[in-house]
Amino acid sequence: MPGGAAGCVLATDGRCSPVSVRTASIDLLAPGGRLLLVGNASGDWNHHIDSNRIWRGNLAVLGFSAGSFMPGHKDLARPAAAAAIRAAAAGLAQADVETLPLARAAVAHERLENHSVN
Repeated sequence: MPGGAAGCVLATDGRCSPVSVRTASIDLLAPGGRLLLVGNASGDWNHHIDSNRIWRGNLAVLGFSAGSFMPGHKDLARPAAAAAIRAAAAGLAQADVETLPLARAAVAHERLENHSVN
């Protein structure tokens, strides 16, 4: 940004309430700031952002949905997956993994269903 420092804020909610996170994220943006929307863990397909907040704040909002994009761009799937694997192999990705015994499979499914894990 001219005359100022650029910053980055990652807004996420492990409890899957991105509707409030999306809306609140706009208030965190500096003039000229950008908000990237990726994912919809809440399943709320009807969330809206007030375009006047974007316009008057001189903001930009960009969304990406792999589920919507990839079916029409199948040729990009293999190179994208290869790049992701290279990034993970280079240590650029971190995943917290908990292994449960088969006897606790029901617990694992419950955690996925209630969005307490990603």
